[in-house]
Amino acid sequence: MSNAAERLKLSIWTTMYWELSPEDACEHIASLGWKHIDLSAEHIGEICDGQPPERLERARECLRRLGLTPWQTHAPMDLYIGHADRRTAEEHLEFLRRRLAQCARMAVRNIVIHVIPRELKTLEENLASKTRNIEMLKRVADAAAKAGVTIAIENLTGYWGEIGVLREVIEKVGSPGLGICFDTSHANVQ
Repeated sequence: MSNAAERLKLSIWTTMYWELSPEDACEHIASLGWKHIDLSAEHIGEICDGQPPERLERARECLRRLGLTPWQTHAPMDLYIGHADRRTAEEHLEFLRRRLAQCARMAVRNIVIHVIPRELKTLEENLASKTRNIEMLKRVADAAAKAGVTIAIENLTGYWGEIGVLREVIEKVGSPGLGICFDTSHANVQ
């Protein structure tokens, strides 16, 4: 088996059970025999955002008790570190830094981000967004690697569905803290 195949982990997205608390969703998923989960943006937000630090520790203990590995989580779908408004981009980058620290504490190995919240209309908009995303990812990717978390940029559709574009971003950032989340549904649309 190749090294890449050994690292491939099938997981289930906790959003499948969005109506349940994160802990109850994990209980159900574990009862079905799953070992790896993709902790949804909604569920990790429920655990971390505005909660006392003990909530995160309780969730981590629940995962340990159930034998579940939180292989990845999604950042909020509207996170946009490459935003054209500098202040907004900085706020989103700061949020990503906080979420990376929370992921490290919960032993979540990968955090998936969408580099744009919606499809951009022109090539010029996409190229400018790519430049801004590279700049911002350079500022956070090494810290992610140091924390044991990989930021995984997801292939979307259109310009950002081209694997060559994502590869260019990864190469220009040049950090082991940055990778790709390959979404097969998006690839099928592409």
